[in-house]
Amino acid sequence: MRHRIAALLALVLATTATPAHADATLYRYGPYITRWTPQVGAALCLTFAVDQTEGLAVTEVCADDKTRQEWLFTQDNDGRGFVVQNVRTEQCLRTRADTERVVQARCDRAARDQYWTVATRDAGKTTSLCAADGRCLTALDVVTPQGYRQVALRATTPALQSRQAWTLAATSLG
Repeated sequence: MRHRIAALLALVLATTATPAHADATLYRYGPYITRWTPQVGAALCLTFAVDQTEGLAVTEVCADDKTRQEWLFTQDNDGRGFVVQNVRTEQCLRTRADTERVVQARCDRAARDQYWTVATRDAGKTTSLCAADGRCLTALDVVTPQGYRQVALRATTPALQSRQAWTLAATSLG
């Protein structure tokens, strides 16, 4: 059943179905919790650091206070990708060519460094989130002093595919 839900969710994100927040020119889906589940241990959710690395995209154990872990997917200007916006900060995930780190920045639907594609993986069980340059959001084992696990942009390889498999879970109905 979970596999069917994940496949359906990926299909909804990839098509131009009726958006969660209706607007004739803006297609927005969500909010979603973006979850990565390691082979051992608790599921980790995409969030942002709240320390000296403020705004850095990281993962942490999924929490009851979901507002730091909720993300909206808004269609970008060409209609083929998305900007990924945090519900609490109202800022979007941003990449940079000179680093594998992902940070938050003021949302700009026309900015190439905020362009993300969402694709299904493993027969629709999970999805991948990939930047315009083809690097995909990857959960790492590196733990920061604050207890976060780092997230990086990496090229897809067979060894990394399981670390790039994210599950999007709706947190409310728009």
